[in-house]
Formats: sequence, C-alpha cells, structure tokens
Amino acid sequence: MDIVGAIAQMVEGWNGDPLSEPPIEARCGLCWEFTAPMRESDLNEYQFRGDGCCVLVAVTDYTWECNAPINRATGLRLLGAEVYNFNLHFLVSKEIGLNVYNEIPGHQVSESKWTSVLKPLADCIACSPLDFCEYLGQPLEVSRWVARPRMEWLDQQYTGWTVQVQLRKNNT
Repeated sequence: MDIVGAIAQMVEGWNGDPLSEPPIEARCGLCWEFTAPMRESDLNEYQFRGDGCCVLVAVTDYTWECNAPINRATGLRLLGAEVYNFNLHFLVSKEIGLNVYNEIPGHQVSESKWTSVLKPLADCIACSPLDFCEYLGQPLEVSRWVARPRMEWLDQQYTGWTVQVQLRKNNT
C-alpha cells in the first residue's frame, strides 16, 4: 500500500481545477505543495516549486507494522492489522518577528501568526481527518490525529502544524 503516494495525489487535488466544469476550488482557498523527506532535518532542503506562499505538506517519521495477535483462549492467530504511523506537517514560511498572539504591545492579534497562519490551517485540517481511503481505494481507519503547533521552525522559519497520524487497515 503506497500511503505516501496517496497523500501526494490528495495534496495535488487540493489545488483544485478552475478549468474543470464545474470549476473545482482549491481546498480552503490555499495553494498546496507536497514533499516526503522522511526526516524532519531534510525539510531544510525543500525548495518551493511555485508560489512561496503555498502550504507545504510533508511526510516524516514514516513507520509501518503488521500485527497478528494470538487469541489466548483458542491459541489461534487472529487476522490482525496493518498500522501506519507518520507525521504530516502543514507549514508556511512566515516572517520572523510577528506575534504568535499578543506578546508585543502595539500589535493587534489580527496581525499575529495565530490569525494569519495557525487558525486558518487548523480550521482547514483539524477534526476532519483527510480522506485517505479515496486515494488508496480501500478502507482505512484514522486512529490517531494529534496536532501541535510549529513556530519559526527549522532554517526556513516554518510556522504551522505537525500532525501525528496513525492509519489502521484491519485485515478481514
């Protein structure tokens, strides 16, 4: 199962298609780019392909496991599951020096990273885990979706969210 390839397709689709009939709008009115460096440190090497204002979606820390537990009462092996874990980053390169919220007097919350980046991204991605099944063509359970903010992170000074994702495919 190509989880990374499916995420790449999904993110590409988020850019919409204004020429289709009817036109398909971009997800949350934003532009999106995808990469899968697998290591957080390699995000430093990413160079935006188009608009530097796009949201970068990146996969890191990808792991998978297969489990087939044994029923202790019968001694028979159960069907088990395939479990995929990874971090999914939603990041923009944002100017250093902006308030995260209201730290520096004289600057409105409306100018903050919370208002310009964090809240809009959270509204776009939070509590509605993405539809991986559509792109993989098989049922998956999103069993973990936990986000934490990133502020002026790595050399690119990214701001956004890192979401810990766990996908589970029950073998039936």
